[in-house]
This record gives sequence, structure tokens and C-alpha cells, in this order.
Amino acid sequence: MKQYYVFINEQQEGPLNIDELRQKKITKETKVWFEGLADWKNAGDIEELQSILNLIPPPINSFHSTPPKPNFTSEQKSNLPFDTNNNSKVFDFKKGVFFGIVGVLILIVGYGFV
Repeated sequence: MKQYYVFINEQQEGPLNIDELRQKKITKETKVWFEGLADWKNAGDIEELQSILNLIPPPINSFHSTPPKPNFTSEQKSNLPFDTNNNSKVFDFKKGVFFGIVGVLILIVGYGFV
């Protein structure tokens, strides 16, 4: 029966049989050695240990995904309280044009009082 050695928490443990190794809940990064290996290997690189590896997902903060933008039908868009295309209008002018005109008018009135 094959005897395994593992390196966990800065300590070498072993010899261990496959059942004892399973109880250690090793991960794919756990260093393992057995007779016939020239050097220590990650458990994930050893085919015969794949079935006993304790899979650990990556930390949640590594997940960086932006949610997809909603795809509204034209009927749904007309019922929204805001304009999804940023084409909203004020007094039949696009917002940008309206506020540009208001800004110019404020400047003109301001210079009129100087």
C-alpha cells in the first residue's frame, strides 16, 4: 500500500495511507510526496488524489462582474419613472441643451446688473 507524506501548516506529516490522507482534507495546493516522486508536488497535480481533494472556492472579493444592463421593451420604457437612454427633455429641449440655454441666460442677466 502506498504511503503518502504531506506538508501542512509548516509541518511534515506521514506516512499516511489514502484513507488517512482523505481525513486530512487536503487541497490542491497541499504539498504531497510519496516514494517514486523526485520532489514534493501539489496534490492537485497528482491524478490519483483528485477524488479526495477538498475544493476551496476563491475568496468572494475576487469576483468582479458587472451585472448586465436591463433590456426593456419600448412599452416598458414608457412606464419607467426615468429615461434609460438619457434623452429626457425639458420644455421639448434635450436636458443638455435646456441647461445650456439657462446657463447662457443667467450669464446675460448677470452681466446686465454689472
